[in-house]
Amino acid sequence: MGRLLGIGLILSGCAGTLMGWYEMQKKRQALMEECIRLFAHWHYALEREHIRLYDFLEEYPARFVEVKKLLMELKNLLEQNCYQSGRIAWKKLLEENDSAFPLTGEAWQILEDAGDAFFGNNSQESLRNIEICMRRMEEELKSARTELVKKWKVYMPVGMLGGVILIILLV
Repeated sequence: MGRLLGIGLILSGCAGTLMGWYEMQKKRQALMEECIRLFAHWHYALEREHIRLYDFLEEYPARFVEVKKLLMELKNLLEQNCYQSGRIAWKKLLEENDSAFPLTGEAWQILEDAGDAFFGNNSQESLRNIEICMRRMEEELKSARTELVKKWKVYMPVGMLGGVILIILLV
């Protein structure tokens, strides 16, 4: 009976680890989608409505609590006017909140570069930077999705096989 319980625990541990990894990858993709949505909304607000960034940050309907919190902190920093430029405040906030955003590599760099999209010298520069960030993030999201499928096809059988091997060794 104890062996069966041990076998069940080992297999469920392997499956749980795999599902935790998979969920983290899906959260990264969802955050990338939210960034694309944020860029699209800012592009529209700037181009069509000529809204100020301060008002946009307050009104943006973020789907993630982390994003809404980041935007509210940025709005508060802009109110306090304690940094030389908005770009510096943006990078500082991202550094402080890096644990809330599990983005890696290129996606993180795009998010940092979004400071240029929010705080351009003029509207045309901001619009151009928004389009660049949006295009880059869409490409990164597409590659992340294909990479996830490839990795899942390998990690799932290898992880479960590793669990079976561990069971054989321990039993």
